[in-house]
Amino acid sequence: KWDEARGISFPPARGGDYGGVGEEEQRRRLEHIAYWMHAGQLADVEREELERKLAKFLRPRYADAQDEAARFVQRLVERAGILLEHSPDRFTFAHRTFQEYFAAMDIYNRYLDEEEPQIVHDAILTRLHDPRWEEVSLLLMAKLKPKPATRIVEAVLNAHSWGEDVLRRDLFFAARILSDDVLAETPVVERVVRELVEGLWETHRHFV
Repeated sequence: KWDEARGISFPPARGGDYGGVGEEEQRRRLEHIAYWMHAGQLADVEREELERKLAKFLRPRYADAQDEAARFVQRLVERAGILLEHSPDRFTFAHRTFQEYFAAMDIYNRYLDEEEPQIVHDAILTRLHDPRWEEVSLLLMAKLKPKPATRIVEAVLNAHSWGEDVLRRDLFFAARILSDDVLAETPVVERVVRELVEGLWETHRHFV
């Protein structure tokens, strides 16, 4: 798994410091925080704001949501090493890659929970070519099965972004998605390869 390869681990759910909060619940909380921070372009947040945001997420399931949010933030800082208190009462993810990964997983899990492919489509297409969301989109694509992955790659190819005839950003991003071992169906892979070859040939022809 991505997180195992990067040394991310979560304490077990057997009571103790985490009060029986299981690994899956810990992940979902981190995902929610990461997406909120990434979407808001927040490099760091104050403790009070972080706890308030997490409490709102927990409120449907916890009567003491505010207290639980405060406990969880403190436990994360002390134990998991994913969120850091880099200055008094100001928190940031230990590495930007963590924030991007958990933000991608927040989108993916909402897609699974709601069984709504449009969630992934909108997350990627509305931020197409935004450098801040590029890695999030690639991480998200890597989670998809062939059919939904194919639909997204086709949507990227058909996005008609500004200057596409010259810049070919849609094509190059589709190619980058596929280069990350995303399981797309053969016809769309062949289309990407064909358009790349045609583009290279056109470039060569202009300079010869």
